[in-house]
Amino acid sequence: MSIQFALCLATLLFLAGIGTPIGHSTILAGIVYLAVGGQDIALAGEQALWGLYDSFVLLAVPLFIAAANIMNAGTISDRLLA
Repeated sequence: MSIQFALCLATLLFLAGIGTPIGHSTILAGIVYLAVGGQDIALAGEQALWGLYDSFVLLAVPLFIAAANIMNAGTISDRLLA
């Protein structure tokens, strides 16, 4: 186990133990991991955001909701569920 991972895990357990919300604990543990490893935090954030833009799942969700609204407006869903 590397020192980076050990400090990340210790930070996560400590913050969760004192009652910090899990989301905040996870973010701070990740920042500790990147800081101890000497990696650029801004670069890691940029790569994560660009990964979100390439996701077809995020594109499919609003289109699925739009299709459901069109079916509800045209009463197709009423006929399907009746």
